[in-house]
Amino acid sequence: MPESAKDRCTRSHEYIFMFTKKPSYYFDNSALQEGAVGSGGGWSKKYTAQQISYGGESRWVRNGKRNKRDVWTVPTKSFRGAHFAVFPEALIEPIILASTRPTDTVYDPFMGSGTTAVVAKRLNRNFIGSELNPEYHKIIEQRLNGELK
Repeated sequence: MPESAKDRCTRSHEYIFMFTKKPSYYFDNSALQEGAVGSGGGWSKKYTAQQISYGGESRWVRNGKRNKRDVWTVPTKSFRGAHFAVFPEALIEPIILASTRPTDTVYDPFMGSGTTAVVAKRLNRNFIGSELNPEYHKIIEQRLNGELK
């Protein structure tokens, strides 16, 4: 969990793990692509289906998009429920879109406040979740019923 430390550098990231049951799995990379527009070094305009060089590295860019990087910045969002570590829906949505098709099933082994279930439901995916804390069950149910945002 991101933290605010006074005796060391502050960790400001979390890892996201995506698991699959099979060695061969569905993955829609286009659901995770981001804009490839910037300034300087050949990045001052949108590129269409061509190879560009940036910082000594060549990359393929199509239709102004590039592969998502391994560190994402997603703004936090307030939550009225009694849960201390709620993932923003904007973090979960691209992961579900990239790794599942409509009506597929998403499994969240640590449901917490139910963000993954809420996003899966909104995107027409089924979901299964596990949560050990019975107090969080009410929060999950309220969120799935639209009573708590």
